[in-house]
Amino acid sequence: MPEEMMPQVVRALSVGTELAFSIIIGAFVGYVIGSKLGDRWIFLTLGIVVGLVGGLYHIYKTYG
Repeated sequence: MPEEMMPQVVRALSVGTELAFSIIIGAFVGYVIGSKLGDRWIFLTLGIVVGLVGGLYHIYKTYG
């Protein structure tokens, strides 16, 4: 891999990792809340959506 492409690769890996962790954390929080309230799947889905939106917003503010 050429040396001039390394910053782009590192940035792409960083963006992907940030988005993945945001979704995983949102899903976990949604699952825990849903388990406590008794409707696990709705809160899990809501947590995934909130994690996705939050992750995309963070990436937009950081790199946009």
